[in-house]
Amino acid sequence: MNLTIAVAEYFQKTYDNVFKKIRTVIAECTSEYRLVNFNETFYQRKNPNRGDGIATVMFEVSRDAFFQLLEPVQ
Repeated sequence: MNLTIAVAEYFQKTYDNVFKKIRTVIAECTSEYRLVNFNETFYQRKNPNRGDGIATVMFEVSRDAFFQLLEPVQ
């Protein structure tokens, strides 16, 4: 499994852009494919106000889903 936050960092993309791509791919695939290849989870990101961390959505994606994310947007 690959973490989408790591994918964004590796390819030097903003996480917002990766997240939008994931949402697009998920909307176009079957629920069975989504359940096997995309696992929604959370991570704690820094709070800019120095308080407690902020829970932020991320995905664990399978190898197949990872390669699907690399395809250009049509």
